[in-house]
Amino acid sequence: VALKIWNRLLAEIGETFSATTVLLKDKRELQRIGVSERKSKYILSIAEQFKDGKECEYSVDNLLKLRTDSEIVNKLKQLYGIGEWSAQMTLIFGLRKLDVLPIGDYGIKKGLMRLFRLKSVPNLNQIQALTEPWRPYRSVACIYLWKLADLSSCELKTMYGNV
Repeated sequence: VALKIWNRLLAEIGETFSATTVLLKDKRELQRIGVSERKSKYILSIAEQFKDGKECEYSVDNLLKLRTDSEIVNKLKQLYGIGEWSAQMTLIFGLRKLDVLPIGDYGIKKGLMRLFRLKSVPNLNQIQALTEPWRPYRSVACIYLWKLADLSSCELKTMYGNV
């Protein structure tokens, strides 16, 4: 669903995708393509921070000046609409950080359940213990866990036999 909405947004904005072109749209236009009212407010608020190509405290260059991933997450969470999960996705996909583990992400938990054939959703301690050997490449592992979480029952049977 998110990919469909993203593609609709790109089609709506056109070839020149920027904060300034996003701000040319209003909440109703964003909602028409499938963005919820709340998320449309978040999108417009974040675009406001970057409009006119201005340098801002949330730019990639400024975020990378921070010493730790935790500092970056805390900085991003100052933006209206950005929480822990969104900040972690920014670390993984925007800043290409290799050792991020979004432990609150259900896809990660489901992938771990499938990989380790767990009977229930792992708790924080289990997640940390299971993923510790993957340091410092847990972001890479997340890609595989998400894929594993998305597999159908039929695909899982092909991989594991009877699950």
